[in-house]
Order: sequence, then structure tokens, then C-alpha cells
Amino acid sequence: MTRPVWWPSAQLALAAAFALLPPGAGAAWFSVCDDAAVPLGATVFSSMLRPDGGSESLMAADHPRPDCRGVELPVAPRRVRWAQLITRETAAGLAGGVILKGTEDGARLIVNEVIALAEPVARGGTLPVGDDLLPALRATAFGGDRATVRVLDTRVVLECGPGQSAAGVVLAAAQAALPAGPTLALQLGFSARGEFAVTGSGVGGGRKVGASPARHTQARIDLAPAPVGESTASWVFACPDHAARLEIRSVHLKPRHAKATAPARALWVWRPEAWAAQPDDLFALLAANGADTVFVTVPVTADRKRVAEPGALEKFITRATARGVAVWALAGDPRAVLPAERAGYVERALAYADYNRGAPAAARLSGLQLDIEPYLNAGYHIDAESWLSAYLETLALVKPAVAMPLDVAIPFWWASQSYRGGRFLDHLAPLVDVVTVMNYRTDRRQILEFAEPFLAWAARANRRVRIGLEAGPIRDESLRVFRSRQEGELWLAPLGEHALLVLLDAPAANPAGAAFAYSHTTRWRASSITFRQHIGALRKLLPGFEQVWRAWPAFAGVALHGLDAD
Repeated sequence: MTRPVWWPSAQLALAAAFALLPPGAGAAWFSVCDDAAVPLGATVFSSMLRPDGGSESLMAADHPRPDCRGVELPVAPRRVRWAQLITRETAAGLAGGVILKGTEDGARLIVNEVIALAEPVARGGTLPVGDDLLPALRATAFGGDRATVRVLDTRVVLECGPGQSAAGVVLAAAQAALPAGPTLALQLGFSARGEFAVTGSGVGGGRKVGASPARHTQARIDLAPAPVGESTASWVFACPDHAARLEIRSVHLKPRHAKATAPARALWVWRPEAWAAQPDDLFALLAANGADTVFVTVPVTADRKRVAEPGALEKFITRATARGVAVWALAGDPRAVLPAERAGYVERALAYADYNRGAPAAARLSGLQLDIEPYLNAGYHIDAESWLSAYLETLALVKPAVAMPLDVAIPFWWASQSYRGGRFLDHLAPLVDVVTVMNYRTDRRQILEFAEPFLAWAARANRRVRIGLEAGPIRDESLRVFRSRQEGELWLAPLGEHALLVLLDAPAANPAGAAFAYSHTTRWRASSITFRQHIGALRKLLPGFEQVWRAWPAFAGVALHGLDAD
């Protein structure tokens, strides 16, 4: 078991290290203080908001500060290049190494995320909808000599001899189950001589495939919903009593029911001038992307009691309605979860509700989307649960005030976000009508993989889900990799109930905990997040995504971000 880096003996090790320091070598006190307590001359590395609206700073000085929690390290303050407070849970995962992710400003790295350097953990998943599964399925014969199986390139060939004993082939996925929630069919491409009974995941009794004479054909078998707790999907193809041959060429999961209507698409448009001053250009943008929904910023008056330009908004929405476009108000800021800011968002919601009460049906807002993103607040990373509580409290106040459907934009990693011993999404569900997942990746497999947990959750929670994709400008980032060593530029030390990462100008042994030596720098390409440079590729991928996601009843369409960027 890895020993925690903040073990009690760290203080003894630090005391011994200070005793060995040569005169004048210097030491630094790293302290976390309320901003009002930061003295002149101290080096401030970060200022961190608290969910209650207060703030505190991480700083280094040559002496301790009263009323601050801190730790003294045997290193001169001038040698410190960067420092950040992290949670003990984060620190516990850094045994293998650390990645500092951020943007470069000359030789300086502006760090925005600390990532554990660890080997990927193999985990069970679900089978992808739409892809050929056969190359990933393991073929196993059963029935002794009566059944032989050969795998030829991308084909599985089953040869059956005559007899009464059970025989055939099992096609099993490796630690992958059927997706939860969608209505699917199993589509087989094959040729056969004889009829073969099919059983297995989602397949009811009495299903057979086969044809005579042998020829390449397809069969489609409707599947029952995946049972809760199924760990591995598999299908059995059983031989008939007589000699027979089955050659399976493809296996796909397909949506059972194809909708004839056009897919729902939405666009984010943050600049209010786009609808107020240039509506024709906006309508052209919506039409070019097949969008039937638009999220727009709707300004309110200074006192936040009314919509700032109700006449212009009414005219725009009326024109949009005539074109089959629903208009949603859009608002959000990471600080919206702070107590001092919540009232402003409630008042904004009331202003939108008041506008709708006075507007004709064809000129009403269809809903409100909040794009708050509390994790962008400095300090979120050291107290995520309190920030999530503040987020939910804000939504609980806005929901009854707005009197129309409420949508929230959330990141894809919230699929696994825990909260108070449970799943955060389950706490979110009663407060919203729609969730728009900012599924900002460009790799097709990742996009499908990250969307699925939300679609499955929404079906259980009786909510709707949009899947958002990014097309706006985003900068590349740097990944500086540090590996665990006896001496290193990056130190890890205890600091109160948290832990402290400190980056030095040169490697040294760390008496307070682990040390990590610089290994190399690599790039985190923005092209892995945004389709900005590949809009054509995005438009080609969209129909395939929409076809797959339509299998989930909770799917409300795709939302595209950044297409309005200059």
C-alpha cells in the first residue's frame, strides 16, 4: 500500500532537514490566508474563491503568518516558480507522476489542471451502436466434434455435423454489455446453409436465421432492453440436427425504429446583436446547419426587472417561429452560484417569465438555458462538493421563478461525478427539464462513449438530453510531465487538511514528501476538442451520431457551439 504523502513523520523529516541547512540557505513559509491577511512583499500564487463568496490566497513568504494555515519548506522563496493547493484525494493518486496542463506565456506555464500520471485502467463498457462488432467478439465453439469454428479475417465460419447434441458457436464481447436504455435491433450479415437458432443478450425465444441455398443476406432481430447488471453481451448460434454451415460477416447494433422527421439541432449564439441587429444572418446560419433551436443572450434592464428590448425580442421570436425555430434565453457565469449573485439570476428568470406572460404565443421564449460551469471558479478543485451544493441551490431558486423549461449545460465528466455518497446527476434531475452535455471531443468513438451514460441516465430520470459539440476557437495547451524520483523540481507536501504542490527552479530531494523530476513536454491539441478547423468533418459525422442517439428515447438533439464565432 502506498504511504500517504502527508504522514505525521513529515514534520520530523522537515525538522531534520532544517537542522542540516547551511547558514543563509533560506526557507519559505507557504500559507493559505484570507485575502485580507496577505502581507506586502508576499508572493501570491493563487487566489481561491469559496462557495460562500469569501476568498483566500496561497502565498509564500520568509516567515509564518498568524491566523493562516501553513507549512515551512527548506527552500528559498526565490527558487519557487509555481505552487498550488490540491486535495488529499488528488495527492493520493500522484504516486506514479504528475502532469501539469496549461497554456504557455513565454517560458512560464500557466497551469489550469493537475493530472495524475497513471496507466489506463481497463474497465468494462458497452458495445457501440452502429459499428461492426464482429472484430471485437470472441468466437467459441461448443458441442465437441459436431461443431468447428474458424475465424477468417473478419468472418466467423461455423461448420455443423449432423446429430442431436447441442452444438454451435458463442459470440461474446470482452467485458462489454448492451447499452442501457435504447431500443435496439441486432443486424446480422451472413450466408447460411440451414437454419440456426439464435439466443442471447436481448433475444427472445424462437428466433432463427438461415437460408437455403447459401447466399449472403441480412437478418434483423429486435432486442429487449438490456437487463440491469448485465456485465457481458453474448449471442449463441445453435446448429440444426443436420449438417449445416453459417458464415457470419458482420454484427451491428442498430436503432430499432428510424424516425422520419429531421433531427433536432440547436446552436449557441452568445452575442445579442446577432438576433437584435443581424437576424437575417442568424437565420441563414441556422438554416445552413439545419438548426431548429437557438440559445441566445437576452439582456435585461439594469434593475433586472424586465427584458431590455421586448419589442425587438418579440419581433425576432415571431420571425423565428414562422421558420420553425424555437428561441431559448441563454445566461450563465461561474460566479452565479455565489450567494451574492443568485438573486440576480432569479430576477433575470422572473423577467423572462414576465415577458412571456405579455407576449403572443408565437413570440414567447421556449425556455431558459443556464451555462454556469462552477468548476471554472478558482478554488473549485479543493472543495468540489460545496461548490456543487451551491450550484444546486442556485438552480432550486431559478427553477420555480422562470415558469418555462429549464436546461443546463454541463460537462461530460459529470457522468461519473459523485455527490454526498451518490450520483450528482440524480440530485440534478429534479431541478431541470433538459441537460445539454458539453461533449467536447472530436474523436468519434469518444463522442459516442461519453454521450451514452447521459442518455441512459436521462431515460431513467425522465429527462431529455442534448449532446453538445464544439466548433469554436480553442488554444493548444502544454502538458509538462513529471515522474516520481528521489530528487525533482516538483514537490508534494502536507498543508493542513490539504496538500501542496511546489515547482522549483532545479531538482532537489523533498524532506516533506514525494519529489517528481521533469520528464518532457507534449502538446494537448485543441483539435481533439473542437471541430474549428474541420467543420466539414463535423457536418459529415452529425447524421451518423444522430442516427445512433435516436435509439435513446431521451435524446433531444445535437447542440453546436462556436459556429457563430468570427
